[in-house]
Amino acid sequence: MIKSNLANSEKYNHHIVETIKDAENIYVTDYTNHNQANKIKDNNPIKVSKEEPKDIKAFHILNSNKLPLDYVIFDDNSFVDSDNNKSKHCEACIFPDKNEENIWILFIEIKYSKNTSFNSRKASEAKKQLTQTWQHYYDANIITKANRAYCVISLPEQEVPFPNFRLPQNEIDDLKESSNILLRYTNTIKIKDSYKLQL
Repeated sequence: MIKSNLANSEKYNHHIVETIKDAENIYVTDYTNHNQANKIKDNNPIKVSKEEPKDIKAFHILNSNKLPLDYVIFDDNSFVDSDNNKSKHCEACIFPDKNEENIWILFIEIKYSKNTSFNSRKASEAKKQLTQTWQHYYDANIITKANRAYCVISLPEQEVPFPNFRLPQNEIDDLKESSNILLRYTNTIKIKDSYKLQL
């Protein structure tokens, strides 16, 4: 239903849905900082791939059942209001390629930093990006609260558990109770089926 809801949405039908099949492993990366440091021009720095990248660390999705998946990569023009204001957003969302109402959706925000002293600020910033993206899709009826939303913050250059990277537990609990959002910090996630991820 998510794919068809996007296609039928007046607001977000410009979001490009791509499908990935026969993939036991999926890697999501953000090359923005990497490209800037290496003076590489690339208008599409967010990548979703079956191949593990050799030049950058990635957020890793384990998909042992090879569930077909749809994904949308967001950019600065993904969420623009009537006054041309651009909203904060996460890197991408991924969901099962299945026409059902209660499938899960995964929102991913990746932060590249080896400096753990910035982690507390990055946690708060990433949470805002993830929840704002969820809110845009929820307000536009792309998803409902029947779609369990996994909002994941990944720091691929750091080991889990990330040092100094905590949000108040009551905020995490409130998101789950009010919006069916599970907020987690990890570099790897496992797909169980179309209705559940293993964190």
